[in-house]
Amino acid sequence: MNTRPQYRHLTHRIPRAAREQARTYPRTNITCRELSKRMYMNVTQPWQAVPTADINTGEKYVTLSVDDGHPLDLRCLDLLLKYDLKATFYIPGANAERQVMKASQIREIDRHCEVGSHTLNHVRLTRIPADKGWREICDGKNFMQDTLGHEVVSFCYPGGKFSRHIAEQVKEAGFLGARTCMFNLTDFPENPFLWGLSTYANTYPVYIQLRHAFLEGNLKGAYNLLTTFKARTGWASQFVCALEHVSRNGGIAHLYLHSWEIDKHGEWDRLEALFKVISQFALKRVTNGDLYRSRMEKRGITSSSQRTPAYQQPIGTGQAQRSGSAVCDARKWLPISSKGFIPCRKRPHCSRVCSQYHPVSTRTCEVPVATFPPSPIC
Repeated sequence: MNTRPQYRHLTHRIPRAAREQARTYPRTNITCRELSKRMYMNVTQPWQAVPTADINTGEKYVTLSVDDGHPLDLRCLDLLLKYDLKATFYIPGANAERQVMKASQIREIDRHCEVGSHTLNHVRLTRIPADKGWREICDGKNFMQDTLGHEVVSFCYPGGKFSRHIAEQVKEAGFLGARTCMFNLTDFPENPFLWGLSTYANTYPVYIQLRHAFLEGNLKGAYNLLTTFKARTGWASQFVCALEHVSRNGGIAHLYLHSWEIDKHGEWDRLEALFKVISQFALKRVTNGDLYRSRMEKRGITSSSQRTPAYQQPIGTGQAQRSGSAVCDARKWLPISSKGFIPCRKRPHCSRVCSQYHPVSTRTCEVPVATFPPSPIC
């Protein structure tokens, strides 16, 4: 009788492309004792970083991102300015989980750093219908652009939850790139709407980080956790490993945090100490949007500043013009997808419904007549 454990049934949970990519990684000789030592190392010991000499002449960047738009982000902004660092603040229009900054506070952050979109209501896009997710993406972008008075090019998936279809929606909405929550990565992604990051400013055991990587198909991140990051669980020391690795080999050292989480754990001193260490490295300090623009320019892709995004197309163009359309008399409007205009949930021509479901923008709403018959109320 064969008593060997059977693990073949678990491989279907990992994408085939990720399994094939994992076969190309070099093997690492590490004993179980050494792995256990790395997993249970004392993360409370003081750490010190010594910036290494530049060996690789490739691109070397350091960037930070702060999520959720909590009022404590202003305290984080003060630390960033103190050490001359750059970051992108991903802010939703509203958040049922916790408080969000006022418009004046958002504009204060925008004067010093980049502000990106985090959807309108900070909902997990994988848990809602596609049409509602599209409205969340576009209305969140419109809300932030109306607040700041200029274009917003960076997007972050709430909760790090995304799919291939959602990534395409973000692209169609006119963003240049999107950040995920795939950890332990320091290289440039092939897909600009699947940007990973190096370190999340929260402490989790190694097995939790490995499980998270496997569930997302992030096998490269799992490999880097055991090699580049030396299986460290302390987020500050882990990011120092990312800084040293990027300084030697090139890439991106990307730290992601929540200011409310830093305050909850009482780690402001640790965060400031890490910012001081970052300032000692000779890495180019950029925002997430700077990375997105740089990557697109090098690939010869037209940026959003040179083309009209789908949601900004004038009325009477695109799919709706080809099929015939009717314009609602409401002051609100609905964004466009590659398949045409997305209607209101119930009565697409009713101005009251448009105002109810789309309270952000200030344009008119256009809906293809061939697809949606007029409502008797209108």
